[in-house]
Amino acid sequence: MSSGHCMSTPSNDGNIYFQHASYNDNNCGCATANCDANGRQTTGHNTVVMLYRLIELTSPPPPPPPPPVGSQGDPHLTLAHGARADFRGRHGGIFNFLSTYTLSANVRIVNTSFYLRPPPTYPNITVHGTMITDAYIVVRTSKGGWFNITYSADNVQGDHARRDVVTASCSFSQAASSPLSYLQPGDFKPCDSAFATLSFSTLEVHVVTTRNSWTLKVKSMPVYDRISGAHHRLDMVLNPITPEAQLVSMPHGIIGQSWDGDGRALGGALDEYPHTAGAIFTTSAMAEGAIEGVASDYEMPDPYAVAFKYSRFGKKGVGARNISSRVESTAVESTASSSAGALGDRFPRRNHVEL
Repeated sequence: MSSGHCMSTPSNDGNIYFQHASYNDNNCGCATANCDANGRQTTGHNTVVMLYRLIELTSPPPPPPPPPVGSQGDPHLTLAHGARADFRGRHGGIFNFLSTYTLSANVRIVNTSFYLRPPPTYPNITVHGTMITDAYIVVRTSKGGWFNITYSADNVQGDHARRDVVTASCSFSQAASSPLSYLQPGDFKPCDSAFATLSFSTLEVHVVTTRNSWTLKVKSMPVYDRISGAHHRLDMVLNPITPEAQLVSMPHGIIGQSWDGDGRALGGALDEYPHTAGAIFTTSAMAEGAIEGVASDYEMPDPYAVAFKYSRFGKKGVGARNISSRVESTAVESTASSSAGALGDRFPRRNHVEL
């Protein structure tokens, strides 16, 4: 049998392929490792046509996926398209984080003081901040029912939810009405076009409706190095299953409005924590610069309220937020540029940023 040559063949996709076609000989398509200096085949396989893609090991890796959108810690917000902001809120206040055509998510915020992580990054820093302790989720189902869910973090013991941590009702009444279901770890609670599950201390809510499908995750975490206030906090992840361009209405709420269809990361005010040993710091950022209007526009009168200035609940065809009505952030006193995240992360802290 005669020997053949390995031929490099450029392609329209920018890759280089090595190939050789013959019948039952020792020639084949080969990568550079199988060719000598003259391009001759040095090892081969019995084949009709073999086609190999040359993998360029020096090519840069693909960019990492964007971080999950939601809230962590005291509270640090990760917004759509990679933007960030911090939100102190008001002690005892209930604020809307997400408002869509059939789904609304409110949270209760409580003053909480804690020490930052040990040296050397933060040597004995006292922070007077806030934490999310309760989440109130309202779903309007496809058959006109109401699916109301409450998660109360202070009823969590260790890594497990007690009987009264997560309650849910499925009825034709907007208010949370009896009979209430108490979700236990491993439980599945359906309500028409939505359902909720609880695994250890993580609640998942799935809303499956035409042009407005979402998944919400709410997880309880301890308040590490607590001084006073909440013993446990809630972290949230919000995920639209329906693409932005296909939603019935563009979302709103403090976090939800960041899905505004333009693909840009629009960040807001961030608290900067000091590095000075023994420093005492009080958070003050209210997501200025990242939200339409001001924080008080998103404060709700009761846990299951769905109406506020920018509400999208039950409204079709409403467009994205008006970013021209943003209130720019003001400087936040600081001597540092990083902070301890609520999940053990260290998030950079800076003033208003528009990426």
